[in-house]
Amino acid sequence: MKNFALFTITIILLLTGKLTAQYSVGGENNNIAITITGVVQTINETNVEGSPYFENQLLTGIVHLPNKKTTESLNLALNLEENQLIYQEGEQFNIFNPSIIKGIEFKDKLGNTTAFFVTGFVSQENDINKNTPLRVVYNGEIKMFVHHTVTFDRGNFRDPVTNRKTAKYKKNEIFYLRKSDGEFVKTRLRLKNLINDIGEYEKELKDFAKKYKIKGKSESDANKLLEYYDSLKETNS
Repeated sequence: MKNFALFTITIILLLTGKLTAQYSVGGENNNIAITITGVVQTINETNVEGSPYFENQLLTGIVHLPNKKTTESLNLALNLEENQLIYQEGEQFNIFNPSIIKGIEFKDKLGNTTAFFVTGFVSQENDINKNTPLRVVYNGEIKMFVHHTVTFDRGNFRDPVTNRKTAKYKKNEIFYLRKSDGEFVKTRLRLKNLINDIGEYEKELKDFAKKYKIKGKSESDANKLLEYYDSLKETNS
């Protein structure tokens, strides 16, 4: 493995496929087993469904480092709650120093990129700092990012039989357009919102969407609109 700076925090891999660590759940520190593929159980009579990870399994990927360097292929887990990238080394898990992460590229079994995250952007009003991983939807004159977040719902109902409460991790996707001047604009996967938030060539974009039956309800549709917007900017520059 190539040399790079790491935090000294170590997470031990159990044979069951769980990550065990001193971890904060809903503001309380507990020794818990974070199950990548299942339910997280705490020691304080609370079951926690879901996990704070981008995917509930280890993913293959590479990490982009300063000076255009990359790591070798690694098993990775992106913790959205803590903004931490965990990687596997043998039977041990370590946490990357976030200051050296420039990008996180997840790949499928054929080596195709399935998700690409970047860091280094700041938008205080949107709770985005330089270590916040943002998934790239489109990289052009106007960039489109997704901020994947997770919230912890403690749960108020206690099961009358087991006397246990169930809390949940709830995942959310916030879409942003980043303008050429650095402004972050929150948007939605909806044609009207996308065109309004792009803010230029409204008629041309509407005509383009109508011609090609673009509804704006998918990331693919957003890509098509932004690609066309880039072509309009280039033609009229």
